[in-house]
Amino acid sequence: MTKGRGLILKFQMSHNNSEKHSCLKERAEKLENWRMKVKKHGEKMAEKKELLQSTKLNVDR
Repeated sequence: MTKGRGLILKFQMSHNNSEKHSCLKERAEKLENWRMKVKKHGEKMAEKKELLQSTKLNVDR
């Protein structure tokens, strides 16, 4: 293999690694956003349930 060809292959490999790294980083960010949405949804549902229970108690009195 010639020296020039080796440099090209080395560049391509490093370029692929950086692409893979950025892709993994993007997936991690999307996963974190999804987890936060799920957490907020759960909190909102818990608040709603609590509110419904408190209004039900007030109606029963």
